[in-house]
Amino acid sequence: EPFQSLDSCEDFDLKKLHIIELSYCIHENKVDRSHVSCPVTPILYPFFLSLDSYFIEMGGSAMMQGGDNELIDKLQALLSSRDRLWQFLYSSPQMKSSFLGFDNAGFFVHWNWLKKRMYEFNCIASGLISANLNQSKRHLDLIMMSIDRAAH
Repeated sequence: EPFQSLDSCEDFDLKKLHIIELSYCIHENKVDRSHVSCPVTPILYPFFLSLDSYFIEMGGSAMMQGGDNELIDKLQALLSSRDRLWQFLYSSPQMKSSFLGFDNAGFFVHWNWLKKRMYEFNCIASGLISANLNQSKRHLDLIMMSIDRAAH
């Protein structure tokens, strides 16, 4: 569990939380969405949950298919982009002067790289997507579109 300290503490200062921590608290109903003006923040933690679920399911499918090297390379690049976005959000303080409530430029750089890596991965992995995996991918795509709509 990434945020155990937030689970045990009922009285925390919202202004001191980093963006991904705040998103987690909203997801866990520890903070009401009305406390956050940024339209992207509430969607971020669910995005990572959905992405991880997709990775787990896709990784199993890829390995069962014998896993080709190009697919594994694209998966590693995607995981690296995911981790960089997570680290950025985990180290990003809230900023009232920004549209998103945190570093807009930094977010867009990491977000666009992740989307590029996701596209590259999906181009290669499309033949491995089963009906169950397709549902996970659809859910992930919907969350990503929600982030794009909220951010632009």
